[in-house]
Amino acid sequence: MAYAVRAAMRVRSRYGIAKADDLSRAAEKAVDAAIDVARSFAADDGFEMAAAKAAEEGVIKAVMLAGDPERGNKPSALAANAAYAAVDAALAAAETVESKSPQQTGTRVVNAARTAAEAAVAANSHARHGLARDYQTLATRARCPFPELGRAVDLGPGGPLSKGAGKAPGGEAAAAPSEADLLEILRLRDAIQADRAELENQRREIDKKSAGFEAERNEIEQAREEIERERHVLESRLAGVDTERERVRQFVAELHVLLTHHGFDFSDREIRPAVRRRDEPAVEETDDGQQPSDQESDLEQTTDAGEDFEAAEEPTVDDATAAATAVLTRLEGLSDELASS
Repeated sequence: MAYAVRAAMRVRSRYGIAKADDLSRAAEKAVDAAIDVARSFAADDGFEMAAAKAAEEGVIKAVMLAGDPERGNKPSALAANAAYAAVDAALAAAETVESKSPQQTGTRVVNAARTAAEAAVAANSHARHGLARDYQTLATRARCPFPELGRAVDLGPGGPLSKGAGKAPGGEAAAAPSEADLLEILRLRDAIQADRAELENQRREIDKKSAGFEAERNEIEQAREEIERERHVLESRLAGVDTERERVRQFVAELHVLLTHHGFDFSDREIRPAVRRRDEPAVEETDDGQQPSDQESDLEQTTDAGEDFEAAEEPTVDDATAAATAVLTRLEGLSDELASS
């Protein structure tokens, strides 16, 4: 309601009939009466339905007079139409309080306010900026849930919307926005657009950096997965090395037992025969440097009670050489396998 009244007040000065007579003076009073009734409802200040209906009939005549091609003009017709919309909004709002269909009458109030604003802007394009400020101010005020009425709004000189108001009934017409004001508005608009463009550029730059960070994160994740795979491979190889090392130890132990069983001595680096009786010294060369005869060196095939031998027969040098060669070959092969692992 307050917004509709403000729209009518802002273009009240635009209403004027070319021929000054009783009819034109009555039309101007009707416009003022319509605005005054609508303002009394918005301010909750002595609104009466009968007076509102009478004001509605009078402003309709003012609209028709302003639409007369010979006496009226378009700005006057639009200003009168804004006043008519304001009083119509007041009547609809008053009916909403006790209506059984508040949604219908409430929609009528909204439509009337929209008509008042559109008529005011059509009558004076400068009114657009003032109406925008009015709407922003009214939108910040506490409002009640529909269909209850909101807070009363004083639309007089001391009210929250008094600055920049148009001609009130019986008052002076407010000046339209100056050229300096319009230039300042345009400057602010250009500054806002520049800031918006800068923010958009910053947003694009952030998006670009974000995409780069995402790509780096993916690369790091791939590298981590590759490292994890390599770790599993190394663990598997280390397990194989441990297994092969154990196989070597077992092989050496078995070889030691086998060669010892066949009479080879591991005390020196060379593997050599070590077959003799426990109770006799090792066979030595004779004084003339010759080896003992076969008969002297042959071991007895039978023993007395208590005699014992470590081996039944003496291996040959060829046997020892073949065994040592096989051992070394196997050990070299295992060493190569461990090195490759």
